[in-house]
Formats: sequence, structure tokens, C-alpha cells
Amino acid sequence: MGSFEWSNYEGCYHNFNVIKPKYKSLIAFDFDDTLVNLKTKKLLPNVKEVLNEWYEKKYQIVVFSNQMGITKNKTTHEEVHGHFENFMKIVNIPIIFYYSINNDKYRKPSNGMYNIATIKHSRFGSYTLKTTNEILFYCGDAAGRDKDFSSSDLYFANNCNISFKTPEEVFHNKIEVIKIKDTPKLVLYKDDIWKDGILSNPRKLFDIVHINKDNELIPKLDISKQLLVYMIGSMGLGKSSLSSILSNKYNLEIINLDTNLLKIIKSKINIGFKNKSGIIIDNCNSTIKNRDYWHKLALKNSNDFNIYYIHFDIPKPISIHLTRYRTYCNNQIDKYKYDSYEYNKFNKNIPVVAIHKYYKSFELPNKEEGTIITIKSPLTLMKDYNHNYRFCWN
Repeated sequence: MGSFEWSNYEGCYHNFNVIKPKYKSLIAFDFDDTLVNLKTKKLLPNVKEVLNEWYEKKYQIVVFSNQMGITKNKTTHEEVHGHFENFMKIVNIPIIFYYSINNDKYRKPSNGMYNIATIKHSRFGSYTLKTTNEILFYCGDAAGRDKDFSSSDLYFANNCNISFKTPEEVFHNKIEVIKIKDTPKLVLYKDDIWKDGILSNPRKLFDIVHINKDNELIPKLDISKQLLVYMIGSMGLGKSSLSSILSNKYNLEIINLDTNLLKIIKSKINIGFKNKSGIIIDNCNSTIKNRDYWHKLALKNSNDFNIYYIHFDIPKPISIHLTRYRTYCNNQIDKYKYDSYEYNKFNKNIPVVAIHKYYKSFELPNKEEGTIITIKSPLTLMKDYNHNYRFCWN
């Protein structure tokens, strides 16, 4: 078994010159601390024997591995390739490897690697697995237990709708009940019950409201004067969705630092007050200083407007979950169908530190400065929100 050839799609890599037998199904594994020791890269006990047993039963072995150490300059592609190739030579069976290098939709527990593996992508070329072949189970060491560094493997299997097993079960026949450790990081999932590697008690994690232009939650704004509307809230809670609806309903110009270059912001504010009914500042707007900045810019165009603060008063864990959910649900978006901003927005994985920063710096507006409208549930344009997906804190 010689060296591999590797394909790369958006930071998701896989070897594509592996000779594969006719197999009836697939078995998937994590790599580090599941098949090999993380530090030494030596095979863990019973790995070679068990993999060969599955292979003799006509099961194809597949590996899904996070390798963000490459991006952090802690390792290189060449080193990772060498570890994979050496492992396959030792176990002496063909193995298909997938690995991700960024904190994006391809990093477990998001299912991007699984989608690349099982769905032919028009821009990716050849693919290695087939949707007709089910993955029997996925095995990994990150199961959210007290001794585990993460729950990324358990949640990856869950998000791909695959049964999950621990290395102890697969390689040592030790059946254990998976219980997620009690930590504020996973508070939304603390009541999960896992049975045979499957989430056995699906339920609503929190209230989330599907909105449209006729929804009763859409704020009623006084248009007797021009409008200055501030969205206030963390990421992923529906600020942009509500901004879009309000913009259409009240003819408002949306100002967003993510979408607009600084050099054209003043021009857009001018358009909002001269040609429209006002503006919406669609950012987190967590501090008084930040909101004052926009207020001063607005005063250069108008000195008489109705001010609204639309505050998404929603706990931090929900924001973290929803930012991950947004990335997860857009895993199959074709970037060639969208302009660069829209695609990057879909594909963007919000760092948790940015969410922490919002909640730490938040300052409530003074009600004497304008009308405060409080929203207690996140909003979504999606009609089929799925509460069964699970995501890691970091």
C-alpha cells in the first residue's frame, strides 16, 4: 500500500487512491486516542485485530479526524499524512481517511466531513463512499464523560444520525452507559439520555419562534418620525431575520458592519434618512459607547427621530447552540450559488469568545433615550427547527 493521493475541498481532505473491496457497509472511527495514542501515534491495544476482523466481514473502515493543529502550526499536512499512511501499513487493510483543519462546518461535531464522504458534490469531483452504504456505527473517545476532553465524537455521530460506540466497547467489549458530565458548558443537554449510542429522549431544548412578516411578535414602530432602530443581542438569535422583516415593512435601510465597508456606511445612513423611513443598526450593539457612535452619525442626517432598542434578552448557552446550528444547517450550501458575503455568512463559525465578550460587556439602554422592546425567545425564518442536534462549547 503506497503513498496516498489527497483531495482538498475547503479545508476538508481525503485520500482517494485507496483500493477498496466490495463491501456491504461501513464502520467509522476517530483517529487520535481511539485508534492510536495521541502523543506517540502507536496503535492502541486490540485495534489491529478488531479492524481486521471487521474487514474480513466485508466492512470498509473510514476515519474522520479533526486536525486543526495544522492551522495552528503545531503539525503539518505531511506529518498527518505520514501518521495515516503508517497506520494503514501496520493494520494492512485499505482505509479511507477524512480530516478537517479549520474551526468550521467540517470540524466535528458538525457533519461536514460526513457530507463530503457520503454525498457527491458537484464541485468536489470524485467521492469515495456511497449513500446506499450505511455506516454501522461511529467510534470515538470524545464522549463527554468525566475523563473526556470533549463530547465532539458523540455529537458528531448524533448529528450524522449514526449509532455511537466508545473505544472501550469496540476494542475491549466493555459496555458502558454514556453520561455527559455536569458542566455549565453543556447545560442545554444535561438531561440527555443516551441508549445504545442514540439520543433516546429527543425534546425541545428551548422555545424558538418561527417568524414571518405577519407574525404578532413583529414590533409595531411609530413612523410619525423617521426611525433609528438598534438591534441588541448576541449572535445567532435572529436579529438579522427580524431586521430584514422590519426593513421591508417600514422601508428602512439596514446598516451592518459585517455587510458594509466602513467607507460606505455614512452613505447608507444618508440614504436611509433621505430616501427611506430611517435605519436599522443590525449589530450586537452591546455597549452605550457603541450605540452612541451610531447615534452621532444619525444626528448628522436628522435630529428628530423615534428611537427603538430591540433587545434579545436570551441566555448565553442558547446563543452558542444557535450559532453552531446555523453553521451545521448550511453545510450543503453551494458557494457558487451565492455572492462571497452570503456564502461566508452561512459558512462562518462564530468563536465562542465573541459570544462571551457580548454578555460580559452588555449594558442595558436607558429607557429615557428611546423605546425598549424586549424579545425573550430566539427567532428563526426556518419552519422545521430540529432540537435534536448537539454541539460542543468550543
